[in-house]
This record gives sequence, structure tokens and C-alpha cells, in this order.
Amino acid sequence: MEVVFYAAEYMGLKFICVNELSQRKLRSMDAFFYTNWNFTRSILLAMLLQFGAFSAVADTVTDADGEPGSQLIETIETLKQQIETHRSDLPDVEGESQKALFLQIMTQEDELRTALADLLDLISEQGKGNGQTAPLKKRMTQYVEEQAVVVREDINTLREMLSQLNETDRSEMSFEEVEIHIISIVQINDFLDILYAAAAENIERQKALKLDFSANLQRLEALLTDRAEVLEGFVELTSAQIDLLENRINRIPATAAGSAAEKSQQDLFLLEEQMDGSARSLAAMVVLMANAGLETSHYRLTLIEATGDFGSHIFNLKVISGLFSKLYDNSLEWLANNGLSLLLKLLVVVVILLVFKVVAAMAGKLVRRGLDNSGLSLSTLLKDFFVSMATKLVMLIGFLIVLSQFGVEIGPALAGLGVLGFIVGFALQETLANFASGLMILVYRPFDVGDLVEVAGKVGIVKLMSLVSTTIVTLDNQRLVVPNTKIWGDVIRNVTAEKTRRVDLVFGIGYEDDIAHAEKILTDIVESHPLVLKNPKADIKLHTLNESSVDFVVRPWIRTEDYWTVYWDITRAVKDRFDQEGISIPYPHQDIHMYGVPAEALPQVSS
Repeated sequence: MEVVFYAAEYMGLKFICVNELSQRKLRSMDAFFYTNWNFTRSILLAMLLQFGAFSAVADTVTDADGEPGSQLIETIETLKQQIETHRSDLPDVEGESQKALFLQIMTQEDELRTALADLLDLISEQGKGNGQTAPLKKRMTQYVEEQAVVVREDINTLREMLSQLNETDRSEMSFEEVEIHIISIVQINDFLDILYAAAAENIERQKALKLDFSANLQRLEALLTDRAEVLEGFVELTSAQIDLLENRINRIPATAAGSAAEKSQQDLFLLEEQMDGSARSLAAMVVLMANAGLETSHYRLTLIEATGDFGSHIFNLKVISGLFSKLYDNSLEWLANNGLSLLLKLLVVVVILLVFKVVAAMAGKLVRRGLDNSGLSLSTLLKDFFVSMATKLVMLIGFLIVLSQFGVEIGPALAGLGVLGFIVGFALQETLANFASGLMILVYRPFDVGDLVEVAGKVGIVKLMSLVSTTIVTLDNQRLVVPNTKIWGDVIRNVTAEKTRRVDLVFGIGYEDDIAHAEKILTDIVESHPLVLKNPKADIKLHTLNESSVDFVVRPWIRTEDYWTVYWDITRAVKDRFDQEGISIPYPHQDIHMYGVPAEALPQVSS
């Protein structure tokens, strides 16, 4: 059976190809050809005749021994006689035998048109070489005029057959019978496509022979327009039926009986076959109409809407304009039908989100109050973390409720979030490392909000911390956001973690100054300062004999928050008292001793 399909496709009859059929269609097509052997046999015979005719025409063109075109004309006459004989037999046969005989006639007419094309090429070649073409032109004119009548009659015959098939009641047919019926309709439409193309080719021959073709062209344009209108109606109707049936299939419960679902799937399959045939024929009409200079944008739009295949149609400006116009009209229609419902849903969504925002804020306050009253030693950062998680969890619940208002099932959505989380986690490994470091910081609490810390080589006060980063403000009021991995993976220096702190100061006096007197002055200054703690006791010791000075270290203990106040106060007080007591604060200097140089040779420095 597959041989039959490929043979028909080879002959240019646009027959259904095997690779476009499902297995179910193959079975029904096998049954069709098995129960209609006459039709099958006629296809095979037509194929053999096609090969024979091609050989005859080729031999005629290349091996003519008599006058130019004589054997071509002989072949044409032979084909005409065979066609007339078969046409005379048509009234004597019925049913499938009649269809088979008609197919044979159409095959021979296709061969005849091939021979006519070769004859026209021969006339054109002889005309270029100044040969005698008048007899051939006269004969060709006769053939062309005959072809116009024959093609017109064949179109009328097929249109009658198509009308009878479309009017057939299919309600009592089985699935296989309906499928065969639709295949017959598609076949006849394909044959009509060929005939309309043949009519257009014949008009081109009339143009080449400089004959009057206006009447035939006007008739063809009317036929093309009429058929395009009919096919457009079929395409739109079938498309609407497919949409309705697909909606019905989608509403069938998964637990429903298999017979209902199978029947709907069979009906959908048949409608799609009908749609494919009608859309293919409408596309063929669009091509012919475009070649004839007729307006086709409306039909192109129908094809795009029905099949979703833009193809070459999108390059037509009117089609693009029509698509945008259709989109605008559909949008207005959708808003008219669903605008009020959508507005109400949006209002409900806004109310739900506002309510859950208030609830989230209340939940955050309750969590913070509970943590504050729990007596647990929790850092501010950890408390903020728990509060943030509570508020976000409440908002997530609100968001899921909003999704349910739009018909989104929560279960599959949560499963999808899980899968998405896995994918995102795999892609954002660095972020997850920051997350883990943030958890470690929250658990071990190396610092808290408000602490002065040195992390990642930066010094500043901790203002905010999330699970992925920590925000600090430097002493000169610059905001820094440091990834948690850089903090946890390095040394953390918390300057304000302890309640007390030691201030380390160094003061130098000259070698000629009184050490005991200087030490007493420093002790008086430290002990008299109100912010210096009595316990632990301050250390005031002679520490270093430097190159230019004798250095004391002064190390009082203070509360952490008083560090800089004490530092600055003691520094100022030491300078003032040393000046009052005549104790020098030396600066670095060097004495140079020169030996063996006369004094008069040295440069004189004026005072």
C-alpha cells in the first residue's frame, strides 16, 4: 500500500504522503485501497501511463525525424483520443469505478499539459531562430482553446462531486467510514488545486501565443475568489470545532471511562485531517490569487490564525497590519468579557496582600516580643533573623492564597518551587556559601548590631546583617556591604565586644628632663580624670630609651564607649602640663661630630 501513496505523490497529485499519516490513518487507508481495488489499480495504471508518456514526450522532443513538432503533435493527438474514449465511458460506470476512471483521465490530461508545454517551448525556440512557426502556432492555439474548455468542465465535475460528499450525512458512519469520507474530500480538493493551477498555466500559454485571454482570466479570478471564500469558511468552522473539542477533552476527568475520551480523540483526529486538507487547498488558492494580482491578505490572516504557521504570509504588510488589528480587537473583546471579573480578582488580591502585610507585621512584633521575654541570650542579629523569617512566611502564605484566586493549584506549585530551588541552588553556589556563613555568624555571634569591628580589612560599625551579607558603616560614614564568606573566612576583630578597654598612650621627654617629675605629672593627670577606672589600676612606666627621647607608656582602663574621649583628653592635658612644668617633648634630631676639619673651613650659619 505504501507504494501506492508514493506513486500518487510522484505524479504530482498531492496525495497524502506516508510520513504525514499516523498508524491509525495507515490502517484506514489500507482498508480504503483494499476495499476499492479498482481505484487502486487505476492509480497504478496511471503511474505506468505517466512514465510511458514522459518517455514518449522526451523522445518526441529530442528524436523527431520529420517536421519540427510532428511527433509532439502525434503524442498530443493520441492522448486526446485516449481521454475522449475514457470520458465517453464515464456515464457507464458508477461509484468507485467512476472515481478511478476519472483519476485516470486527470492523469492523462496532466500528461497532455506536459506535452503542450513542450510544444510551446519548441515554438519559442524556432521563433528565435527565424524558423517557420505559423503551422505549429495554429495547432497550438487550437489545443490551448480546447484545454480551456476541458479544464473548465473538469472543475465543474469535481465541484459537483465535492458538493455531494459535503452534503453526505455522516452521523451513522463508523470512524473508519468517516475517515475514508474525509480522505475522499481531501483528494478531490487536491485535484481541484491542480486543475485551477492548470487553468492559470493555460492562460499563460494564451499570453505567450498573444491570444485574447481576458474572458478566461476573468472567469478564473471569479472561480478562485469563490473557492477561497468557501475554503475560508471551512477553515474557520473546523478551527472553531477543534477548539471546542480540545476544551471538552481537557475537561474530561482522568478517572473517566476510556470510551468517552477515545471517541473525543477520534473526532479531534478527523477534524484535524479535515483542517489540514482545507488549509492546504486555501494556501494553494492564495498563491494562484496572488499571481493573478488579487487581494489575499484576508485569507492569509485566516491561515495564520487557523494553523499558526506564518510562513511567507508574514512578509505581507497588510497581513501584519491585520494581525495587529485582530490582536487589538481580540484584546478589546477579552476585556469586555473578562474585564469586570479580572478587576474584582485584582481587588481581592490587593485586599489579601494588604491583610497579610498587616498580619505579617503583627507576627514580627509578636516574635520579637517573645524573644525579648524569653530570657535567652540571643544577639540582635539572630532576633532580626527570626522576625524576618516569621514575616516572610506569613507573606508567602498570602502569596499562595493569591495564586489560588487565579486557579493555580498550590500542590504542583510547591513541587515546582522545590525543583526550582534545587536548580537555583546548584547555579548559585557562591550565594549558598554566603548563606551558610551567615548562619554560622548568627549561631556563634562574633559581633552584633552596633559593634565596632574590623572584618575583611575594613573597620566600621555593624548596621545590618542578612544571611548573605553584612552592612557596616566606616568611621568616616561610608557604607560597606561585605559578603559573609569574606567575614567568616577571615579574622574578626570586635573592638566593642567587651565592656572595658585599655587606652595605650606613649609620651616622650628629653634626656635632660627629670624622669621622676615627669612620671608624677603623668600619674596626676590619669588619676584625676573622671572617666578613668580605678580598677584595674592604670600602668605608667618608663618604657623605652629612644634615640631622641625617653618614652613613658600610659595605659589607663576605661569603659569601651569612653575610649576616644579619654584618649584625647589625656593627650591634651599632658602637652599642657609639660609646657607649664618646663618638661620638653623632643622631636627626632641628630648631632654631627666632625674630626680633622678646620673650623674656618666649616660654613658659617647666621643666628
